Amino acid sequence: MSMMPQSEKVFPQLMEVLIQRFDTVRTFFHLKNSSEKAFIPEKEYRFPIELLPIDFLNDIKNKPWSKEQQEVDIVLMHPNENGFVARLRKSDKCYLQFKVQKESRLWEEVSIPISAEETMLVFETLKEFLEPRVVVSKKRKWYSESDKLRLYLDEVEGLGKFVEIESEDQSADTFMKKFGIDAKLSAEPYGKLLLQKPIDMEKSLDMALKQMAFPAMNKLSEPL
Repeated sequence: MSMMPQSEKVFPQLMEVLIQRFDTVRTFFHLKNSSEKAFIPEKEYRFPIELLPIDFLNDIKNKPWSKEQQEVDIVLMHPNENGFVARLRKSDKCYLQFKVQKESRLWEEVSIPISAEETMLVFETLKEFLEPRVVVSKKRKWYSESDKLRLYLDEVEGLGKFVEIESEDQSADTFMKKFGIDAKLSAEPYGKLLLQKPIDMEKSLDMALKQMAFPAMNKLSEPL
């Protein structure tokens, strides 16, 4: 896997510590490595909804979208590294995710389910290697155009509405050409866009961690 210089040093050390400390991470990589590649290629584009063609918006209007759900991400990065991202995500479950940039718009990603009880401990481990940089909060729904191509409709707090188009192969490019969607209009990742805005990171981080660990905190507060 080709990574930028700091990633080459940080990522193996980080993974070694996580695998030592957390059974879920160790089990995940054991199962994945024995059956399939742990990291999945992901070509991704995201567009402010107002930049998309009307015929495309009309086409997707009646698609079988999933139920909308709230997601919150804590994004951690190395101070000198733009091509490697760690992310704690709370959606239907809690996830530990890593993204490694291979080229423009192309990433390799792995998503590891973790328990709410592990969230704080995993976060503290990540902080030994990386800096929390931004919190992304959004409402999201999705549908699969094919087994390799998925569309997301996102309403991102502080940014607005976007459509994200992702595929494991070139089908995202083919799909966009069908509707005349210009790939050059694709926006930066939400985290990068939010970093350009004034944020109270301490407050955002505190709220996000509480949201992620809420079931575990509830459990701990129950009387014996």
